[in-house]
Amino acid sequence: MKNIAVSKTDAALTCKRIAISIAIALVFSVPFSPRKNIDMQGILLIISGSFALASLLFSLNIKKFTAFSYARLLIVMFLLLSICSSLTQPHLIYNLLGAPQVRLGSLGLASCVAVGLLCKQYTAKRTIAWLFGLGVAVSVISIPYTLITLHSLHRFGGIFAQADIMACLLGVTCILGFSIVRMNTPYNRAITTAICLLSVMLVLTETRSIIYLLLLAITVLALKELLSNPRYFRYAAVGTALCILVVVFLLPQRLHNRGYLFESVTYRTELFEAGIAATSTHPLLGYGPGNLADALACDKLTADELQRTCEDGYYFNSSHVLFLDRVLMIGWPGGIVFLALLLLALRRGFTGSKEQQIFAWILTLLCIYLLTNVTHILLELLLWVLVFQCLKRISRA
Repeated sequence: MKNIAVSKTDAALTCKRIAISIAIALVFSVPFSPRKNIDMQGILLIISGSFALASLLFSLNIKKFTAFSYARLLIVMFLLLSICSSLTQPHLIYNLLGAPQVRLGSLGLASCVAVGLLCKQYTAKRTIAWLFGLGVAVSVISIPYTLITLHSLHRFGGIFAQADIMACLLGVTCILGFSIVRMNTPYNRAITTAICLLSVMLVLTETRSIIYLLLLAITVLALKELLSNPRYFRYAAVGTALCILVVVFLLPQRLHNRGYLFESVTYRTELFEAGIAATSTHPLLGYGPGNLADALACDKLTADELQRTCEDGYYFNSSHVLFLDRVLMIGWPGGIVFLALLLLALRRGFTGSKEQQIFAWILTLLCIYLLTNVTHILLELLLWVLVFQCLKRISRA
């Protein structure tokens, strides 16, 4: 029996290392065009999730697993509704693997949950350090990658070839950097410098929502920690704010264009209304995780702006509101379960340890971003890692 227990432990550890390694590798898997990169990342996500699930099963404690937990109940309900929607709606392959240019079907969502659960085994400080390191690495690589592939840093999209997603990653990395500076490590000067450079890169994305949200977040965090934390935290906060404000005023363009802002809000409002209207057709199980293009088909859209997008040869794979996308994917019950899980995670995060509060701040920024923009494999994976870090049972220090 002892040998069996040891072999299970070894197998769990091996699968865990493979799963995390593949999850990290998929972030940097960008040798092809954006569409092919997303296809490859989607496959790697499912492989990573498979090893993560194997690791969790090898290390499963039946007594703990069967104990009642609201979070566990919501997760199981979300996954079951996602699978039921996949099996009962058309286009099974898309429902399992995800639609082109998205690749987040029920298998991808389940893989994100599995990897997030696996990352829960790491300490909060270690997770913060790893996520910050990954964010910096992606940001540094993104500069030559963008110059080589696009020959310009205008609306800087990095390895994602999408400025809004890059901005979200930069904003998250900045907040992670603040949390490390707050720990008063020997590397505070280097991290402070990195945060200031990341903030300049953030402005180059010209993504208004993340820029203004980050300014608000660092203002709140700086005021909260003003009297109790080391000087480098204040330097990082002030330096980041100054970098953003200076570059914003030097680059008026999109950030100050009120007409463009009004058009953008109107466009998203019309798309949101179309999405709400589409939910009435399949309210219980949705259209399937990979069938958002059916829910938002061009022949169902009436707004002139949306029709012009269709005439240009594009189609819609998202309503630009994550919660509404979940409702369209797996129905109102699944969307409500997903929202309840996010709210539970935020509640526990903000009332948990200092590190959990940082995760809750980042999750809040990510959720607000996803209320106005499309998701991505990496952002979805990050979201579930944050959810499970917030759900940890850790007493407040």
